[in-house]
Amino acid sequence: MTQRNDEFAEIIARTVAAKAEATRLLCVLEAQQAEAVASGGSDLYKRVTGASSIENALAETKRSIDACDRLIDQVERMRLDRIAGLHPQETAPEVHTPNVMSMLGLVSQSAPVQTGTGRPRFGGLTG
Repeated sequence: MTQRNDEFAEIIARTVAAKAEATRLLCVLEAQQAEAVASGGSDLYKRVTGASSIENALAETKRSIDACDRLIDQVERMRLDRIAGLHPQETAPEVHTPNVMSMLGLVSQSAPVQTGTGRPRFGGLTG
């Protein structure tokens, strides 16, 4: 049981760290959005798509933060259920912590790699 609790603790710690990074990036994006509004510049991307790239990044970052919160709650419930003996066979969920900086384009991503499905996947988005 100690090993399983260690796994739960590791998942929670990694998710909390990912959430903290996403929250930091959210603050940066909000500051950039405020700066863009204050400068009064024209956003060509928004004219074409209806939403600015910063607005899209803000929405995606908020969704990532919400996903982290849901995962933390789920793992904590699983940990408490295991301690109470409610689900002794249940295993800790597999966790893929997204690389938020890559998702937002703040660091370089690797070139697309062609998959068998005909759709490219980006190696930089594997956490």
